[in-house]
Amino acid sequence: MKKYIYILILFNFAFSQFETTGNDFIERYPHNWQEWNKVSPQMQINEQWYTGYIAGWLEGNQKTAIQFGDYTKKNMVAKVDGMGVNQIIRLVKKWCDDNPHKTHLPLFDILWEVTNSLE
Repeated sequence: MKKYIYILILFNFAFSQFETTGNDFIERYPHNWQEWNKVSPQMQINEQWYTGYIAGWLEGNQKTAIQFGDYTKKNMVAKVDGMGVNQIIRLVKKWCDDNPHKTHLPLFDILWEVTNSLE
């Protein structure tokens, strides 16, 4: 039984780091970088992490919408069709700038709000 408790505690520490908020996004993402070579290695890592997070969220949302049959209603990828990840990142940044009182929300909630507000 102790083994299971230790494993659960280990997973708790490991997965508690995954919740990223809008404040984290504003603070860590290099919003105004011009040349990739002039950005610090940590900022390059942050840019890749947030780009992957947003692309993964969109892919997961699309697969879930297909699985549950709400493809036209709940598929946020259809609402951002034709947009690149960088454009979606700019939309998230604008949303965070316009709603500073909501940036404490998890980033996946903010992504839902941003994509759901698009027509």
